[in-house]
Amino acid sequence: MDTYCARSWNYFLVDLDNMDHKMCCKTKWRPMDPGKDWFNGPAMVERRQYHLSGKQHSDCEHCWDLENQSQWSPRIGIARPDPITDSLSSYDKGMLEILLGNTCDMACRYCDARYSSIWAARKNDQVNSKAYRSNLRSNDRSKLVLQQFYDWLEIEKHKLADILFTGGEPLLMDNMYDILDKFNFKNLNLQVNTNLNTPEHYLKKLEATLDRLLDNGNSVSFRVSVDGIGQQNDWQRQGSNWDRLRDNWYRIGSRPVYMKAAFTVTPLTLEGMPDIANFVLNSRAQLAHEPVFEIPNVLTWPRPLNVVEWFGSFKNEISQFTALLDKQRDYGQKTKIKHQCEEWLALPSDPPSYEQVQSFANFCDQSQAQWGGGDWRSIYPKTAAIAQRVLDQGTS
Repeated sequence: MDTYCARSWNYFLVDLDNMDHKMCCKTKWRPMDPGKDWFNGPAMVERRQYHLSGKQHSDCEHCWDLENQSQWSPRIGIARPDPITDSLSSYDKGMLEILLGNTCDMACRYCDARYSSIWAARKNDQVNSKAYRSNLRSNDRSKLVLQQFYDWLEIEKHKLADILFTGGEPLLMDNMYDILDKFNFKNLNLQVNTNLNTPEHYLKKLEATLDRLLDNGNSVSFRVSVDGIGQQNDWQRQGSNWDRLRDNWYRIGSRPVYMKAAFTVTPLTLEGMPDIANFVLNSRAQLAHEPVFEIPNVLTWPRPLNVVEWFGSFKNEISQFTALLDKQRDYGQKTKIKHQCEEWLALPSDPPSYEQVQSFANFCDQSQAQWGGGDWRSIYPKTAAIAQRVLDQGTS
């Protein structure tokens, strides 16, 4: 059995609030114990041994779950070294993702308190509250580990190929700008994962930072989360303002940076996929570089928004999206996205099960009643119609 995944060797992640680490974004967080080699410790050595010996490690259950449902998983699309060595130490030319914190101006329906301060406040989640996290950052353990991480980064930055900043919303967090100033990165691929719902004050700060980064020979990308156009984006990504996102897309993208559109695939995303593609393609005349798509993130949690059973009902939209994707130049992710879409199109054209639809509709109704945002059935008419037909037919 092929269970190899390079992410266990070359994809480093650090959470600066909790001072946790992991390798691969789909695995569990572990504490960054002071004085330890976080990325080559016993847990990582064991997982790498599993990968090399054809065994499925429990850390990687997200991908095993998708693959067991005959779905494309993140593992499948990851580049592999040739040949694959039997090394149990992390690779050079890796990618570091820095989770800056959970400060955010949005509460996406599928998100949670660890990644959104708004969700933390809504749920009265004290562990993820702004006050608790502020105290956490100031304790002795956090200060010690943060300095150790900075020492590691100063040494390892020359071995990294890519650094990603994520949150929360990175463009609203001062520690991102502090890190960019402190380490004076040169000739790296830097990416910011953002909702681009950014107010004017931070846009001006970002533009000044961009000038310095580009002068140092860095390549800068913005991975912009967008789940639809207009209300179809704003309902699912609550707190987003489509008009502001659109204007910021053009404003930032007019500079010599790279714009990437990334959507999270839920039952609510599927009917708007062609509209997203049209927006991205039609924007290219006003951007410095042709915009591209990132590999869509297929949601399996929370369970009511699990999209796997819904693909068969949206083959027309998936086909339209694929046809529009063909109008873009060839690039690495495009091939992977097309393969992902081909797998969706190969699935049976069956509607989702009654149980899944009932769970989905209840979730949307409760979310709408509690948090507002408008009538989801009017905003997503096709999705609502499919759900209603399944519910009307019942369980028989």
